[in-house]
Amino acid sequence: MRNRNIGPYGHFAREIGRRTLSSVTDLTFLFYLVLGVLLFGAIGVWSEVIANLIGGLWQWDKVLQALATYYPALIGAACIQLIFEANGAEKRIFDRPMTVVSLFLLIGATVTGFLIRLFEANNTYLEFCFWGTIGLSVFGIWVWAIANCDNPDLKTDPYAASGGETNRALKGNIEGFKAD
Repeated sequence: MRNRNIGPYGHFAREIGRRTLSSVTDLTFLFYLVLGVLLFGAIGVWSEVIANLIGGLWQWDKVLQALATYYPALIGAACIQLIFEANGAEKRIFDRPMTVVSLFLLIGATVTGFLIRLFEANNTYLEFCFWGTIGLSVFGIWVWAIANCDNPDLKTDPYAASGGETNRALKGNIEGFKAD
């Protein structure tokens, strides 16, 4: 039962906490996060990092450009998924705040991305640009995790069907069979 004394913001904060904790406690979800989002999703970033390591000459601008395309896609897709989920058929108390926060994050990530690209194009605040894209990428991974934490395809089901109770009555009958 819901505690009505904490209000909608308390319920929203509790839901964000639940989603964050449930995403880091499920092994199947973590494997998908590491393999799907961090490894394959960021393959453009990893290819630039590897090229810089092999070449011996570190070019921050190429890694920065790869990161600048990684986090907007991650945050954008996750925020749109949160909006669709919040406006689905099942209505809960945190739906409106989830929609508003998702829109705010989507707009904020877009504006921040444009600002970072603007600073980079003018060769100003390059260290801020690099660490900003790293921070936004980590933030995007978290937003993706809270958006996908309830996806049943990414969860380990410890209560998977195993045939049911062994002491239940069996369906059908055994008339006509003779035990030897």
